[in-house]
Amino acid sequence: EVKDAKRAIKILGGQIEDIVEAEIPFTELKHKIIVIKKVGQTPLKYPRKPGIATKTPIGTCYNLVK
Repeated sequence: EVKDAKRAIKILGGQIEDIVEAEIPFTELKHKIIVIKKVGQTPLKYPRKPGIATKTPIGTCYNLVK
């Protein structure tokens, strides 16, 4: 999931700073917390209207930043 999100994070002006692994006590569940630093401005077209994100997720070939 992180690999897929990297393009969207960059488009929105972010940069992955750290990935922290977290274990849920008394279970075998493990999660990752992604720490993102804001390093640039978010393009004015974001946030988008409801439903648009489902139709064309950020980072798809139809949503590339030039």
